[in-house]
Amino acid sequence: MKSRQAAFRPWALGAIKLPQFLKTLVFAGVEGYSRRDKRFLAVANVTGYLGALSSLSFAITFAMVDFNALRAAVIGNIVSATGTILTPFTHRFGRSAAAIYLGVVFYSTLYFFVSVLGRESGIQLNYIAAAAITITILGVQRVHIAFPLMALGLILHLFVWFSFPTGSGAGAVDPSLMSAIYIQSATTIMIILAVATYYILQLSEAAQARSDALLLNIMPSAIAERLIDNPDQVIAEYHAQATVMFADLREFTQLAAELGPEPTVALLDELFSTFDMLADRRGVEKIKTIGDAYMAVAGVPIARADHAAAIMRLAEDMRDALPGISQKAGRSLQLRIGIESGPVVAGVIGRAKFAYDVWGHTVNVAARFQQLAGSGEIIAGKGFFAAIGDEGRFKPLGEQTLQGIGVQQAWLLNDQVARGGSSV
Repeated sequence: MKSRQAAFRPWALGAIKLPQFLKTLVFAGVEGYSRRDKRFLAVANVTGYLGALSSLSFAITFAMVDFNALRAAVIGNIVSATGTILTPFTHRFGRSAAAIYLGVVFYSTLYFFVSVLGRESGIQLNYIAAAAITITILGVQRVHIAFPLMALGLILHLFVWFSFPTGSGAGAVDPSLMSAIYIQSATTIMIILAVATYYILQLSEAAQARSDALLLNIMPSAIAERLIDNPDQVIAEYHAQATVMFADLREFTQLAAELGPEPTVALLDELFSTFDMLADRRGVEKIKTIGDAYMAVAGVPIARADHAAAIMRLAEDMRDALPGISQKAGRSLQLRIGIESGPVVAGVIGRAKFAYDVWGHTVNVAARFQQLAGSGEIIAGKGFFAAIGDEGRFKPLGEQTLQGIGVQQAWLLNDQVARGGSSV
């Protein structure tokens, strides 16, 4: 059975894991927000940092070329870098504050730079990048804010194009420098767009992977994958041969009252985690837990010839593991198990919350046998006894009257003492 343990690394960029100091920078100021909002706010932070690096690179370039002639552009870029790097501090003012703040900083400083250098510098192209990245920060749920900001970016781009025609910028700037500025503008725009877009896609895929992993942990992988591919499909299947097992702790109600809430939960966590590991080892599907009861099935959703043997081995594994759990808990725990083989119906129920379950006469009989079993006993029915073949090691219990079902033949596993007829 395919392992359902899915790795989720929210701090990883693809196959690259972010160092701790970068994690701190990327997710600065996002405390208190939901996991989903944190992803978008992280994009705002990354955009702010990249914008600051871009502005500083321009400031250094202008200062090295001709500081006196380009003093205004140097100072403007330093101011812009200072403004964008402060993006994480805006998150305290609300989910949309960072996008609005970056819009104000980018749009105003870009206007200033084009007025100083002229449109031939290509700096106005950054309006397109700033407008496009707005939606990646705000998300589709805030398009009422994103679209006006994007429209404003387009308007400002066109406005500066017509307001500052060729030759209107700094007259002392060499045309070759303008070409270099244009190339640098286009390059930084592509880098910012590529990194920000890649990052939001990576975070979204990581979130989807986490969601898929959670689904894989609550139902068989074959069923989970079908739901992931087509969430609206109806899944209901008939399986002619499967084996169902129910197990619970003897006198658990009294035990829970003695232990109290937290120790009880800790005990069940230890118990069921152990059972899950054993079920995974045997290739058996855990269906659900109800209180202290544990339900598992073999031969569903994928048919297997040894379904009865797999459940029998799991039942023995669970019973053998109980002394160790008892020792940890400091209590004498006793397990009782019921098993039956036969036809079942399996499917997914629920819309908002999916649940994979198994129904039918076979399930009901297994549940009644579990109630019939005594401490440490494993009781099985005629369907299981017929399916197990030469691997069975049973003693007959004779006819047992099961409530709501009627008379059923029952067998006791291994060398346990056979009991006379009874009812449950």
